[in-house]
Amino acid sequence: MTSRDVRLDGAVNVRDLGGLSTVEGRRVRAGKVLRSASLADLTDGDARTLLGAGLRTVVDLRGEAEAERDGRGALAGTTVGYRNLPVVGARSVRLDQAEDIETGSLLAHYVTYLETSADVVVEVVRLLGRTEAVPAVVHCAAGKDRTGVVVAVLLDALGVERAQIVADYTATEANMPLVRAQLSASATTRELGTVPDWVLTALPETMEGLLAHLDTQGGTVAWLQAHGLTDDELAQLRATLVE
Repeated sequence: MTSRDVRLDGAVNVRDLGGLSTVEGRRVRAGKVLRSASLADLTDGDARTLLGAGLRTVVDLRGEAEAERDGRGALAGTTVGYRNLPVVGARSVRLDQAEDIETGSLLAHYVTYLETSADVVVEVVRLLGRTEAVPAVVHCAAGKDRTGVVVAVLLDALGVERAQIVADYTATEANMPLVRAQLSASATTRELGTVPDWVLTALPETMEGLLAHLDTQGGTVAWLQAHGLTDDELAQLRATLVE
């Protein structure tokens, strides 16, 4: 567990990005962006907790059919804004539907997220820079792969120290028993069948590899700008999320 973990009855792998430090000695603002696994099992009490913390936006990275099948949980009936911005990989499928699921590489899949869903990643980053959109929670099913890639891009754009980006990603490893249990109960996972163990890992070398890949693209900021993020939007993102 980390000091940034958020305890909810109906969601796992939830943590606040606040408190992570940048290379310039600044910090990500607390309570602005949470990352999470599925919110489909949120209780009414969880919804009240999140609403009490000022939650304004849910950013759902699951596919449309996946979101419909597994649901949105207790926040669906509230005033919290909802954006379904699906992150998909090669052939526009989620990781555990990939043809090479038995022998694949998480890093290879993460790279395809950047290649296939660049516009979506940029739109999430752009959205989180808007003061009226935060506090926000970003989630997928496990809160590890699609969420992990988007959060890593976000944090690197904010200038967070890379060791902390890697540590934030690998913090999911300790939560995997709870994530596995939640996934096994979801309609989508029951439909797909058993997910190989290698998919359910959050190892440092995976995130280190993703960041190294972004460096081959000129760096994360250059990658975002090449896919439509403007200088003004980057400045606004940092002003909104860094203290």
